[in-house]
This record gives sequence, structure tokens and C-alpha cells, in this order.
Amino acid sequence: MKRRKLVVIALLGPVLDRGGQGEKRWDKWRPTVDICRHEDLLIDRLELLCEPSHAALERAVAADIQQISPDTRVNTRAISFRNPGDFEEVFGGLHDFARKYDFRLADEDYL
Repeated sequence: MKRRKLVVIALLGPVLDRGGQGEKRWDKWRPTVDICRHEDLLIDRLELLCEPSHAALERAVAADIQQISPDTRVNTRAISFRNPGDFEEVFGGLHDFARKYDFRLADEDYL
């Protein structure tokens, strides 16, 4: 029986995902990177939602994921919020993303 693909949809966190500079970044917990560090959780694809203003961090996080989990494909998707502290706006934006996303429930599992 064919293994279903595991897809993670994550929102880039500009504070926790930064984790510092240079080699010290590996000593800090970075949720988006560290989800790909589990040997018993094989992620086939990571859909990384990020603000366009965090493009440099997005590239750094994607590169770190490729380094620790080369079989994980990282797709970056732009998402913008006028006020990221406004939960109603954020949940509305995530809802809009989910409504437009091409979920393939027959072949993939999602986190």
C-alpha cells in the first residue's frame, strides 16, 4: 500500500523562527524548522505562509529545512495582514487561504 503524503501548513513566525544568527540559530527552538527535525515525522511538503516583508527570513528558514530534511519540499505562499495582532483578521485570512487551497484528501494528510 502506498504511503500517503504528509503536508504541513505553517505560518512563519518572525520572532521564534528567526532564532538568532549564524550557527547559534541551531541552539534555539524554531517551530517551523524544528517540525522537520523529527525522525518519526516524515514531512513530504511544507506550505510556508509568510508576509512578503519577511522574505529574507522565509528564504533562510526554507534553506535550513532543506539542510535538515532534504526530502521535504518547501512551498512558500504570500499572506498579508494589516494588523497581525487582530485575531479576527488573521483567522479570516487563514480561512480565505484554506478555501482556495487545493486539498488532495485522497492522497495527502495535513497538519
